[in-house]
Amino acid sequence: MEKTKNTGREKIKNFKTIFLFVFAIALFAKLPIFAGEGKIILFYADWDAKSREAKTSCRKLALDLGLQFQGYNIDSVQTQRTSAKINLEIPSSVPYIYILDSGGKVLYRRIYTRSSAAEIGEKLGSGIF
Repeated sequence: MEKTKNTGREKIKNFKTIFLFVFAIALFAKLPIFAGEGKIILFYADWDAKSREAKTSCRKLALDLGLQFQGYNIDSVQTQRTSAKINLEIPSSVPYIYILDSGGKVLYRRIYTRSSAAEIGEKLGSGIF
């Protein structure tokens, strides 16, 4: 079997391909939507219809953006303990959404509305957060 030698041009082409691949990975890893380290946290109530809608929308949004999703029922004793651990106050109105960066810093917080998912997607996609 005869070995083929890589010419100078082929080596440069291979180097460029590898460099672009590594550069693309490094670039995308720094964007919030690709980092996958942020979280969408939703406080909800099982008895509230808007909360049920928000759970579905926020779960899908988190999946689409590569973020973690955590939902907490405000009527649960466990939610009270968990909110104290993560330093978030339980809101008085539901559904209520928080977006946290990888360090736990609150980037966004508000009462969830139907337009919240689109607004969050636009902000994360454009790098506003």
